[in-house]
Amino acid sequence: MKKGIVFTIDTIIGVIITASLLTAIMGIQAANENDEIEMLKLQAFAMDALTTMDKQKMFETGFFQSDAQLQQSLTRFLNNTTPENVNAKITVKMYRYETHSSCGSCHLAGNTPINGFCLCRSVSSDTVISNTVRQKTVEKRMFSTHSERQMGMATIEVSLK
Repeated sequence: MKKGIVFTIDTIIGVIITASLLTAIMGIQAANENDEIEMLKLQAFAMDALTTMDKQKMFETGFFQSDAQLQQSLTRFLNNTTPENVNAKITVKMYRYETHSSCGSCHLAGNTPINGFCLCRSVSSDTVISNTVRQKTVEKRMFSTHSERQMGMATIEVSLK
């Protein structure tokens, strides 16, 4: 009588099921890691965009530009820097510090200052071509002028198409 290894059909089926489960689990894990990497890339792009605009003094000079000029600058920047597979929208809000109880001509958010600040302007620009969004991140940056008692906040929303 010869000695040998005998595989039964139930053993073969068990090995196939185990291999299939392991493959599925590894595929799901790889997809999650890819999503995390894409999110990190989006966050890095958003922060880099805000930092670059700040260093180029786009926000600070925006205090002295018209809404149309600021929007044109923002649009030009986004069109030149945003990758094709990314949607981007930036909103810049500018505030002025008021010592009295009225916002005067600066009253986008009402006539009463909030903690002394009045919302004067809100300008947006975007490169949104697709409404289908897989992942999205939002980053913010504060900025100010040193001499004019003004401050602002730039918010950028970045998403994969």
